[in-house]
Amino acid sequence: MAINLTTDLNVTTGGKLTDIGQIQGGWKTVATESDMNALTASATLKGKLQNGQMFYVSSSATLYTCKIAGSGPFATYAFNEFVWPGADNSEINTFTGSIQTQVNNLTVVTGSYATTSSLNSVSSSIAVDIAALQSFSSSLDLTFATDAEVQLAVSSLNTQTGSYATTGSNVFLGNQTVDGLIILTTQSSVPTYVSGAIYLDSDYNLFLGSI
Repeated sequence: MAINLTTDLNVTTGGKLTDIGQIQGGWKTVATESDMNALTASATLKGKLQNGQMFYVSSSATLYTCKIAGSGPFATYAFNEFVWPGADNSEINTFTGSIQTQVNNLTVVTGSYATTSSLNSVSSSIAVDIAALQSFSSSLDLTFATDAEVQLAVSSLNTQTGSYATTGSNVFLGNQTVDGLIILTTQSSVPTYVSGAIYLDSDYNLFLGSI
């Protein structure tokens, strides 16, 4: 039986009309989604629900609206997450999902980077090497020859020593003075004829010009 009200009801200080959970269609706060879904467990609780009624789930800080389809014993009840009219979260969800992927990739890559301790170890070693190099270079002076100067000294030396006798064939120009003995190696076979050559055979016979 319904009670018809033709005037407003005033609530005195400290009092209340009733718990909002007992008012059909009233805004209701529940602790969890399970508590919200439990409101459809009986015909009595279903009778207090209204299509479009809003619920706030405090554990997830999420708003839901009640959706009632059909009527009577054939009615179905569902709770849908509330989205403000005109709001489209699909792009935001896509963007945040992409950001999370990038963060995961960045975490994998940076995980292989050298740690601060290893960098400190390397930099300490480099500092020692630099100090040793500076110590060596500070002992050098400006009297060291440049590459060009060294090349000029080598070219001059080649020019001066190029006329020296070698172990191969040599040509001597001008008068030659030998202070000592000229020792000829005895030959067991006849050499190729060379005009003016001196030949000493195995019997120590000396030939000049050819045999």
